[in-house]
Amino acid sequence: MNDKKTPEQRQKDRDRKPVEFGSTDDFMLQQALNKLEGKPVVESKSLTERRLAQSKPETSASAPVAVKPTQPVPGAAISAPASATQSN
Repeated sequence: MNDKKTPEQRQKDRDRKPVEFGSTDDFMLQQALNKLEGKPVVESKSLTERRLAQSKPETSASAPVAVKPTQPVPGAAISAPASATQSN
């Protein structure tokens, strides 16, 4: 893979410093914080990713989450609510 790089490019790759996680240069962290704060987020430029995002329904943090009902435990007694057992 490095066969196509010039010696200058290889040296530049060696000298490049890694991103410090949590710094202002941490692009992914900044995007996540913007999303959580409701600020604009840079969207992907990939056509495939844009199509995938458009096909998904819009969700929000306050939207209810669909959960499968739990299966009853065999042998467990089912109790009625207190209001159903009281007689007037």
